[in-house]
Amino acid sequence: IERAIREAYPDHAICGEETAPTPGARVAPEGTRYCWVIDPLDGTRNYVARLPCFATSIAVLDAGVPVVGVVYEHNTRQLFSATQGGGVTLNGRKISVNELGMESEHLLGVPSSKDDMALRVARTWQSTRGYVCRNLGSTAFEMGLVACGAMSGMLGRRVKIWDIAAGALLISEASGFVTDPLGRPLIPFRMDADPQQSIPCLAASASMHASLVDSIRAAMQ
Repeated sequence: IERAIREAYPDHAICGEETAPTPGARVAPEGTRYCWVIDPLDGTRNYVARLPCFATSIAVLDAGVPVVGVVYEHNTRQLFSATQGGGVTLNGRKISVNELGMESEHLLGVPSSKDDMALRVARTWQSTRGYVCRNLGSTAFEMGLVACGAMSGMLGRRVKIWDIAAGALLISEASGFVTDPLGRPLIPFRMDADPQQSIPCLAASASMHASLVDSIRAAMQ
């Protein structure tokens, strides 16, 4: 992936999970406009365990704003792709978030991490009528599933920029919302930030987002 990018766009920066700089470095060098953000294998634990759910995620940031995003799940062969202002597709078919859920039930992605917020929110959602929790082990793929309406929302905790950069564009182009867990904006991503820092996120359909923010705030009280 990096070889192809460098050949086609030699002046663009690249920030990838497998080639991330040492802690304290920047997502992109100062003055860089375009940065490719790559996670070649999102769902490494699944892959190692031979659990068939893992994805490749690629995004292009323009001054921190995702303008191109692709997520490919290798087992189901689902290709999610989006361009800023151009909508989002799944295997070439236009998609959007599902505002109604599935027969009054909403599938929600919960984190694998066991930090205080993750545990509190998971318990709250699990005990809420109409909420059904799932953890697929791939943040990027879960965001694609929110974009196509299979899931109504997901919470990411210890995720990095390469886990969510493409998914954020997929969901916004599908008329959904991606914020931090308390509803504050995440985009534009900071290009001077440490790429190893965690970026907690909440992704959801428009009708579910406010309710999920309220539930997270209640869980943390």
